[in-house]
Amino acid sequence: MNQPASSPGGAGADAAPLEIVAVAHGPYPEVSRLNPEFITGIPRLKLTLRIDINGAPPQAEACLGALEAQFPSLARHRCCGDNSLRETFFSRGRRQSCSVQEADPGVDVAHLAEHLIIDIQHFVGRMKICSGVTCAYREPRNMFDIFVECPEEKVGRLGAAVASELVNDLLRGRPPRENSRCLMETARAARDNAGLPLSSFAAGLEMQWGSSAVAEAADDLRVQGFLTEREVTLNFSGVPIVSYAP
Repeated sequence: MNQPASSPGGAGADAAPLEIVAVAHGPYPEVSRLNPEFITGIPRLKLTLRIDINGAPPQAEACLGALEAQFPSLARHRCCGDNSLRETFFSRGRRQSCSVQEADPGVDVAHLAEHLIIDIQHFVGRMKICSGVTCAYREPRNMFDIFVECPEEKVGRLGAAVASELVNDLLRGRPPRENSRCLMETARAARDNAGLPLSSFAAGLEMQWGSSAVAEAADDLRVQGFLTEREVTLNFSGVPIVSYAP
């Protein structure tokens, strides 16, 4: 399935540093050789990015540190052989099995987005293992393709949307949005209770995050296509009844 992604930015001063150009889902066997950890038969999400960093970008270490506070499982990720993310970004001369040794802010930003998508899929889709690869274009130099194992397309597309939002905030010097955790908790609960209306199991989420935050997350998930509005004969609440359907 191929579908152009809506652009989070446009021309002008407010253009997003990271723009999702296209998202697709399929087998992509041609990239299997790029990562020996890829598992045969698992479909992959392909994300095409345009990354334009004007001026001096924030230090990658500061960005990663801010994300690790909200996504502590990032510290357990391994890449470029058996490196941690910190070794990959900050110990280039000692890292193994990586084709890019020199500093490249665009590559680092795309690579960070890849690992965020993997982490979000682990959480929302309860994946036990997930591998990916980031590919840089020779021309234009600001274009990148990310391939990530993705058994469930809806989960992968949500991961791509949340990851791009988080990375863009960091590139603009903003901290990660706190509502991202509520959105992911709501998405995971909805997937775990596929087919059931969100209202039937939202009480626990509302106790943790508050009813307005959960309602906002549900609306975001509906707009993104992760949750589907259910058609009912009568709905006295006036609030859309939504559920997750694979």
